[in-house]
Amino acid sequence: MKKVTKMLIPFLFIAFAGNAQAQAKINGIGGGIAMVMPTGDFSKLADSGMGIIFTTTHDQDWVENVELTGSVGYVKFGEKSLGNDLQNLGVGFQFSLIPVMGGARYYLNGKEAPSKVWIGGNMGFHFVSLKLGDTTTFGYYSESENEVAMALAGGAVLGGIGVEARISFLGDFNYFLASASYSFPWGE
Repeated sequence: MKKVTKMLIPFLFIAFAGNAQAQAKINGIGGGIAMVMPTGDFSKLADSGMGIIFTTTHDQDWVENVELTGSVGYVKFGEKSLGNDLQNLGVGFQFSLIPVMGGARYYLNGKEAPSKVWIGGNMGFHFVSLKLGDTTTFGYYSESENEVAMALAGGAVLGGIGVEARISFLGDFNYFLASASYSFPWGE
């Protein structure tokens, strides 16, 4: 039952967000690069890494200074080996994520300002992939799973250039993301 609930929550969220975003006009489409850093216990298994993020923003009229967002990306963390400097066991972890998120941004100085500062949140799910490698004898083992994720974020936009800082919470795989992106205007 717990597994069914974990899978049902993201689908309900995406159905609601998709319906809400279908009623909102697309404001911009963009993409950027991201630097990621694992936090908590996850930092013992993975090193800092990089990724790409594609984002859409949607204008809506329900709440003033709020914009809806949707994003998808690919993030690869650096490999971290088991053992210490004196005894390298030849075993390493490789993690990659495909985040699929929807959320909202609240512009602190208004949506029409030339330079906008915002805070926001996202919810969705991540496809998590683990590759455990033994370079000496046994080869590689891989595993993947889906995780429900929530994130708190903040950033700024000047013209089409944006920066964002985000902390994502998804079970045992929490991480910090900093990104720079460019968004192309879309629609009217």
